[in-house]
Amino acid sequence: MSPDRPDRPAARRMAAGLLVAGLALASGPLASGGSPGTDPIATMTALAAADSADRLMNAGRYFEAIPYIARVERVAGSVDANFLLRAASAESNAGFQARAVRGLAIPVTRSSIERTELMSRSFQRFDLAEAKSVGLDQRSTVIASRAHQLAVWGFAREGYAEYRRAHQVHALDVATLRDVRWLELALRPAAAGGASR
Repeated sequence: MSPDRPDRPAARRMAAGLLVAGLALASGPLASGGSPGTDPIATMTALAAADSADRLMNAGRYFEAIPYIARVERVAGSVDANFLLRAASAESNAGFQARAVRGLAIPVTRSSIERTELMSRSFQRFDLAEAKSVGLDQRSTVIASRAHQLAVWGFAREGYAEYRRAHQVHALDVATLRDVRWLELALRPAAAGGASR
C-alpha cells in the first residue's frame, strides 16, 4: 500500500461504522427529544398511559397497548375491575393480532409460547377483575367476557360453561345470549356425533 492511496477496506469499514452510528442517532431517543436511555413510557403519568392504551386498543393495536397498560398498573398501584377487564381483553386479542408483511398476515407475536403467555396473563386478569367486581351485573359481565375469550381461543365447552355461570350470577343481555345460542348450536353436533358411535 502506498502512502498516497488510502486503505480501501479500512475506509469502507469506517464509512459503514459512521453510517450505522448516524442511523442510531437519527432513530434513537435523542431524535424524539428524549435523553439517552430514557424510555418515554417510563415517564408517563397513569392517565397519559391509560389514554395511549385506549387509543391503541380502539385502533386494534392490542400488542402495542400492553406496555402502556403495564405502566398504568405500576404508577396507579391499584386498578379497578373495569381496567382489568380491558387489560385482559387486550392481552387476549394481542395473541390474534397480525401485521401485513409483503401482503401476508403475520402474527405480531414471535411464537406460540408468547401467545400462550398472553392468554395465561389475560385469564389471570379476568380472575382479578371478577374478584374486584362491584355488584352482580359487573361480575356477570367479567365472567361473560372470559367466556367469550375462551370460545375464541377454541375452548368452546369451557366458554359455554362460563356463559351459563355468568347468566346465573346476573341475567345476560340479548346480544350476549345470541352468542351463547350460537355456541350451543356449535356444540350440539359434537354431542350428537359422540352419542351415535
